[in-house]
Amino acid sequence: MQRGIVGTQPNRLLPSLDRNGRLVVAARALRSFGFGLNSVALGLYLAGIGLPGTDIGLILSAAFVGALALTVVIAGWGDRIGRRRLLMAGSALMATAALIPLVSREPLLLAAIALSGMVAVNANESTGLQTVDQALLPQSVPNRQRTAAFALYKLLAAPSAPSAAPAAASRS
Repeated sequence: MQRGIVGTQPNRLLPSLDRNGRLVVAARALRSFGFGLNSVALGLYLAGIGLPGTDIGLILSAAFVGALALTVVIAGWGDRIGRRRLLMAGSALMATAALIPLVSREPLLLAAIALSGMVAVNANESTGLQTVDQALLPQSVPNRQRTAAFALYKLLAAPSAPSAAPAAASRS
């Protein structure tokens, strides 16, 4: 065992995340899977119900606008709203986005749901929720483990999005 500064623990492979840190990392991995699944399934679903390309474009454009609006809200008022509330609201919006196939085939209604900001048009999460995660994560570990915490955050999220593609493809 390597000796270091008195009173420190030996180096750990995984960071000692507190409960909030574990929740943030787990939520990020789940969001990545959801965005990866939605990015593939949404296009397949919209084409499968026979929507013309212009309507599909309208819905995907609304998703981009929604992601932009959500990011602006988080950047401008995130601290006033509160990080935990933002993450809970983001989870609720993502659940709402999952209802798209159950709601309607009406393009305008689908576009309104896409404006929630949590409808994926690509496998990489493009909402402002990552900034909330990244503000919370350093507070959930000792200072010396921050780099390891961010590495774990990315390591668990990175394979989640592409692993959703086979799940979406198997349904088509």
